[in-house]
Amino acid sequence: MRLYVPTIGAKLKLTQDWTFGLLHHHLNMKLGNKLDMKIDSMDGRWWGNRGNRRNPGPKVVTVPTGTILTVDRIYIRSGRGKGAFDSITFKTGKGDSPDPNFCQVRFFARLEECNQIEFEIEAAKGFAVQESEGRLPPLQQYGG
Repeated sequence: MRLYVPTIGAKLKLTQDWTFGLLHHHLNMKLGNKLDMKIDSMDGRWWGNRGNRRNPGPKVVTVPTGTILTVDRIYIRSGRGKGAFDSITFKTGKGDSPDPNFCQVRFFARLEECNQIEFEIEAAKGFAVQESEGRLPPLQQYGG
């Protein structure tokens, strides 16, 4: 197994369906609304993990094979209790998924769930993908 940490802007094309728990958080609101996730709160808004007893917890969501996820943010925090806040934020564009619910959205998932994604590298900002192997070229030493 090799470690792969994507750069911001990397495009990951799913080679298998990916199932994860979409957290009820305002950053996930657009995708949640497309998937008809309704929150029973006093004013109908989405709430994060701020002690709202009506927060039903994550909803199991499956992103279909062929969806292209663009890495938008990587959030890793130390010393905050077993990685509860470690996450990757993805965004998708128009036509980036066979399911229109997953097109033109921005959402995040917990890092441990992101590590279950089966993908191939579609492209990464600033790098060319080697067509023969479908992966990024090795780093070249400076000075040539």
